[in-house]
Amino acid sequence: MIRTRRFVLTLVLLAAAVCASRLAVFAYTTFSAWASPSVVVYVNPQNLDVSSDAAETALQAAMDAWTHAGSAFRYTYGGRVADTTMTLDGRSVAIFRNASSGSAIATTYSWTSGSTLVDADIVFWDGGFTFFTGTSGCAGSGGVYLEDVATHELGHVLGLGHSTDPNATMYPSYSLCSQGPRTLADDDIAGVRGLYAPVNTPPTVTITSPVSGASFVYGTAIAFVGSASDAEDGTLTDRMTWVSNIDGNLGSGGFVSRALSVGTHDIAASVTDNLGSTSSRRVTVTVTPVTVPGGATATFAGTDTATRGNWKGAYGAQGYTIANDSAVLPAFAAVTPGGGATYTWAGSTSDARALLKSSSTSDRIASTWYGNFDTQVTVADTVTHKVSLYLVDYDRAGRAETIDLLDAASGALLDRRAVSNFSNGVYLSWDVRGSIVVRLRLDAGANAVYSAVFVDATAAPPPPPPAGASASFLGADLTTQGNWQGAYGGQGYTIANDSTSLPAFATVTAVGGATYTWAASTFDVRALLKSASTDRIASTWYTDFDTGIVFTDTAVHKVSLYLVDYDRDGRAQTIDLLDAATGALLDRRAVSNFSNGVYLSWNVTGAIVVRLRVDAGSNAVYSGLFLD
Repeated sequence: MIRTRRFVLTLVLLAAAVCASRLAVFAYTTFSAWASPSVVVYVNPQNLDVSSDAAETALQAAMDAWTHAGSAFRYTYGGRVADTTMTLDGRSVAIFRNASSGSAIATTYSWTSGSTLVDADIVFWDGGFTFFTGTSGCAGSGGVYLEDVATHELGHVLGLGHSTDPNATMYPSYSLCSQGPRTLADDDIAGVRGLYAPVNTPPTVTITSPVSGASFVYGTAIAFVGSASDAEDGTLTDRMTWVSNIDGNLGSGGFVSRALSVGTHDIAASVTDNLGSTSSRRVTVTVTPVTVPGGATATFAGTDTATRGNWKGAYGAQGYTIANDSAVLPAFAAVTPGGGATYTWAGSTSDARALLKSSSTSDRIASTWYGNFDTQVTVADTVTHKVSLYLVDYDRAGRAETIDLLDAASGALLDRRAVSNFSNGVYLSWDVRGSIVVRLRLDAGANAVYSAVFVDATAAPPPPPPAGASASFLGADLTTQGNWQGAYGGQGYTIANDSTSLPAFATVTAVGGATYTWAASTFDVRALLKSASTDRIASTWYTDFDTGIVFTDTAVHKVSLYLVDYDRDGRAQTIDLLDAATGALLDRRAVSNFSNGVYLSWNVTGAIVVRLRVDAGSNAVYSGLFLD
């Protein structure tokens, strides 16, 4: 005997009260289960309020929420159909109906044979409510989000009834514009796992780049590429974390591009699935020193945690400067802390972590420069010298900081060190030639600190700088907007999700950036004209990623990026142009308030990397690249 059940999600004008603490007993209910924990759902996305593509995407997201809940149950999307009615036909379909049903937002019809589900259909009452998708636009409209309503209804399709937990997705009422139900609560997860026993196999992690044992010249942006998946949770690539035993955390996701410190790195790529099972893969890479453009060099020479404040006879044979004590420097050297304030923890102390005063063999001073600031260190002769910083987290404030050494002339990054757990004091030393900038940036604790700079002799030879690519900034264009034809792209172009036309002497490769289309066809002048039409497309590459641009000729070419914060997300981002061979920073631009569209242009030769990093908003974006 076939039995029919009907579940209705209704509107509540006030949000349901949130429990002050987790319920002691789960509140979900069940009414049946499928014979096989795998259900195909079809969709007729035709509706009054949103595009068919948006409706289809929202419904697939709702299916994924249940598929990735850590049970044996799986939803499979069957595609679009033309069905307009619910019926017992063995095919589960979600449809929209241009009608209302009182306060019902959506209704799920289920058919069971004994204790087994045999069919289930969903009707969204499109005539009674205005549907929205995504995370914006609904507020104040009196509408509902399709992702949230669909997640609730698909809970019925798999066999869950209503829950008495007001935090649960399966609670029988919905507040206007709520985005809570799209995320399953503990009660919902317990319910689906109760119906379909939880299973868990360890995730699989794959590293495709770099190859273990590979060697790179310092400054090279190394592409860490991999993937992760799990039989129960599907793709987990976006959860991957990359960690170096020397440089620490490198980033997350299936693509990370980073230049590493000199040394042999043990790189671990790890991922944890929804039930807490962790897997990892490892590779070893070696980074060798190299000189960079601009004349300065800096090679890391090591750390010293034993000497502490007893620097005399160990450091400063050629010169030194100690915060709030004294400075004695040779004629060929200058040390200028710019922007750092000074502070003295103890003007006189016997604490061995404090530096010996320059005029005493027993009295000590615990002092520091502090803040996010730069110190210029200039060695004016042609000899390489050992430059050492003494750092101590004297008041044990849990400090962690990053120290960058830059070429003072070109801004090229020469070395980077992450330092933490230094309450007992540590010296960091480099072999330096020329004029450098020491840049301190706080990672944790009260502020970034160092107490002194010491200069000593070293036997390191002065190597010559190599030739490289070039990039000089030309300016920004805020007026052309999407009307690029005739203004940009005379030699070639590539437009996200549209088309690419490049000359034989140029290649453009976006590595790690996903593509997205806000509007496939629009009259909005901020959107780029399509290459073969007067129609426009609002599209982009997005996330933190690199784009490689290689010119095989010797000419200077104008390279322009078009950026538009099309959905007005308040984006701000940094764009770095790097020498592809050495990793040297050629130019850096910070961009914000570009919802009306902006072109940034550079004169470029050789092979460069364009690196995007998000500073604010959901992600970094650019829509097109043009050559002239």
